[in-house]
Amino acid sequence: MRKFLFLALVGFACLAADEAEPLPHPEPITQWDASGEYKATFFRTLFVIVGILVVVLIIVWLLKRMSSGRPMMVNHYKNIKILERRPLSPQTILYQLEIGGRQVIIAESKVEVKVLTQFDTLEKGREF
Repeated sequence: MRKFLFLALVGFACLAADEAEPLPHPEPITQWDASGEYKATFFRTLFVIVGILVVVLIIVWLLKRMSSGRPMMVNHYKNIKILERRPLSPQTILYQLEIGGRQVIIAESKVEVKVLTQFDTLEKGREF
């Protein structure tokens, strides 16, 4: 189906190209414009490129900043909450979870997920 559609579009483009009037040839440039207009055009183009780069960098920075707090916000009304995530190595990560009022610390690696410890939820202000 895709091949047929592609061939139909190519055929239509060839027919349309045969019926179109040829474009007039532009006159060749024989000497440079000494008025300096090309300098203004160059700097305007350079300014636009720099502006686009700045806008892209600002958008990337905002997306990174907004996505950093997202896991905590998603967990607010769930029974299983990811309280903290700490990478130990590129392949091993520790998670502190809260499941039904109990806190669990697990280790995740490429090979397995292992429960390290469990305890009741601590009161605010206390450290473990």
